[in-house]
Amino acid sequence: MRLRFLLALALPFTLMPLLEAAPQDGSRASYRVTIDLTWSAATHPGLYPGNAHVSPPIGATHVPGFHLWQPGGIATGGIESMAETGSTGPLSNEIHAAIASGDAGARLLGNTFGAPALRTMDLEVTKQFSAVSLVTMVAPSPDWFVGCDDVQLLENGVWVETVTIPLLVWDAGTDSGANFTSFNQNTSPQEPIALQDGGPFRDGGPALGTMTFSRRSSLLVYGSFNPAGTMTVAGEPTLGSTLSLTLDDPFSVMGVGSQTILVVSAVRSPIFPARRSLPGFGLASPTADGELLVGMPFQRRFGPAYMGGPVTHSFDLPSDPSLAGTPLFLQGVFIEPGVKFGLTDAVEVVLGN
Repeated sequence: MRLRFLLALALPFTLMPLLEAAPQDGSRASYRVTIDLTWSAATHPGLYPGNAHVSPPIGATHVPGFHLWQPGGIATGGIESMAETGSTGPLSNEIHAAIASGDAGARLLGNTFGAPALRTMDLEVTKQFSAVSLVTMVAPSPDWFVGCDDVQLLENGVWVETVTIPLLVWDAGTDSGANFTSFNQNTSPQEPIALQDGGPFRDGGPALGTMTFSRRSSLLVYGSFNPAGTMTVAGEPTLGSTLSLTLDDPFSVMGVGSQTILVVSAVRSPIFPARRSLPGFGLASPTADGELLVGMPFQRRFGPAYMGGPVTHSFDLPSDPSLAGTPLFLQGVFIEPGVKFGLTDAVEVVLGN
């Protein structure tokens, strides 16, 4: 009860500075991409050619600010091949080069499908590779495509719940054909990528549908003061699974034999993703500030004693399907009786099915 009292006592202390808590390595999220291609004779009269379809969607997860393509930019060879023929090979090579250079995390690739249609793809993003770009050819066409550029799924330290992109039609600037079935007319020099505005579409519209990114599950390890590694998580945050949460004291601030506790709350910190500093509760040094990162009320789960190395707590996630999308907030505590309390980083778990 002493721990509960101390944490509760810290909440109303108005002199505590409020700072943004930064997401740490190990943070990741699972998203479902839904491509709702509504393009049809009914929705686009006069703009629906025979054999209307799109090529296999292709893209990548990548660091924010990286671009496979962008409005106003010049199409790469991979974007040109995708937009003119639906080919994914050259763009795949560019994505693999970006992965090798550390700019991209993973390639995304789907299957071709006709219009109208509804298709989904699943992907995982991480703290490092938290943005997504995805494109697909509008077919038949000279060099038109739809897609998204550098969609940010981690904003202000929080995984975005959902984001929808209208599927406006872009002109790759590599072929001057004006209609869906125009003969090849190579554009030289290439023109900047722009909304299709010289053929059947005006300012890229009307949109051919939408592309929606919906968060399915996520792990967000966050904190600001502690050295790296005070909280690490293994396992997938899906209903009925088990997470392994490892608490550590990298600088040996706590004494051997200290009790470890996992604090679990369904309530985020009132200022999440910010935090409240607690003088002397940190793990960077014996006098370092710590931070309260979960809300009240909470449950305490006692684990093994700290013996000078990492301590792992197993945490069984609920299996009730109605809890999909529910967030949980967990933080580790070291207690050296009569000497010191130490608070680890925390993790937000959003349950997926």
